[in-house]
Amino acid sequence: MKKIIIIFVLTLCFISCEDKHNHLGDLNGNWQLTSWVNTDDGTVIADKNSHIYYSISISLIKIWKPLTSQKYFMATFSNSHDSLMLKQVYSSPSDAPAQFQDLAEYAVPNDGKFKIVQLSSDKLTLMTNKSTLMFRKN
Repeated sequence: MKKIIIIFVLTLCFISCEDKHNHLGDLNGNWQLTSWVNTDDGTVIADKNSHIYYSISISLIKIWKPLTSQKYFMATFSNSHDSLMLKQVYSSPSDAPAQFQDLAEYAVPNDGKFKIVQLSSDKLTLMTNKSTLMFRKN
């Protein structure tokens, strides 16, 4: 009987954890920016060599450049099938509140809003008023 109860509890834990990740679907994961293009004139602002990453999980997004800086940003977000909106942003390692303007070098617009143009298990395309961002899943 003890074994059945343990298996039941472990199954419930696994299912509850799985549900939290499933609500994001393909959006969940570690994304590397491969192309950041100005939509007005087609100018490439950054590519994969800029080493910009967005890591998305449950209700947090981590934005950072792991090869060039110890600094990173954490933000809460909401999303729907066609949008991603950052909410509260914090700068680490100090965990101090930050503004969207502090993330300009990471392709985050001043309002923190992105339109999801394409999302699959390995590709993500986001658009802002001024930019198109293409990512690949790591």
